Amino acid sequence: MLSMNQTRVMDSNFSELSKDGQQTVGGEEVVFKAFKLIFYCTVFVIGVTGNVLVFRIVIGKQRLQTVGNIFICNLAAADIAIVAINLPFRLAYQENGYVWPFGLFLCKVIPSLTYAFINASSATLVCMCFDQHRAIVQPLKSRLSFKQTKLVILFIWVAALILTLPFNFVLELNYVKNKLMCTDRWPSVEFERAYFVILFFVQFVIPMSIMSTKYTRICLHLQRMEQNTVLHSSQNQRRHRNKKVRRPSYRYVYNLRL
Repeated sequence: MLSMNQTRVMDSNFSELSKDGQQTVGGEEVVFKAFKLIFYCTVFVIGVTGNVLVFRIVIGKQRLQTVGNIFICNLAAADIAIVAINLPFRLAYQENGYVWPFGLFLCKVIPSLTYAFINASSATLVCMCFDQHRAIVQPLKSRLSFKQTKLVILFIWVAALILTLPFNFVLELNYVKNKLMCTDRWPSVEFERAYFVILFFVQFVIPMSIMSTKYTRICLHLQRMEQNTVLHSSQNQRRHRNKKVRRPSYRYVYNLRL
């Protein structure tokens, strides 16, 4: 709960004039604030609606329930979670003058879940890349079964949550310039730097490296297949033309003999 003094300070600073005489709300110009609210609402509606439609289409049709589409549904679930959980709390936090009103429990949960959802999204994209690579480049090898796919998805979420535990432990509520803020307090700068470097590699560097390598191999394989198809087609056309040329010559020789 916020004290009465903090509430009065927030109310007195909520609506004021900027230096150029324009009306501001909470230190932001009204036009920028309106644009930000419209942008957040648009992202929320499109993000939730689009991913829910993916679920409905895949679950509603039995023939679409393949291994690749299961991974797509898992990716959609992570995207829905990011939009539906992180976006409203972030907007409320900003609109409240960066004063955290949701208590210590949500202070520890919301930011940690956001990182967990990003981890799950990155890992799911990597799994989709492996599945597509095996289907195109190595079509004779057996693909994952539904049971194996569910176990992979379970492992993705458990690993994503475990990876965010250190960040969860350091989150706490602190007063910064008379504002109750949700901040992280690390044991040392080196530990903080090492954690976020590892997180950066897990979320971006390693997935991008794997996907770039796999999709490059897929493109090269498809290019070789296309070249072989064109070569085979040209060889068949050449044989067909040679047969047409040879047949009249045989008839001509036979007629001469007669």
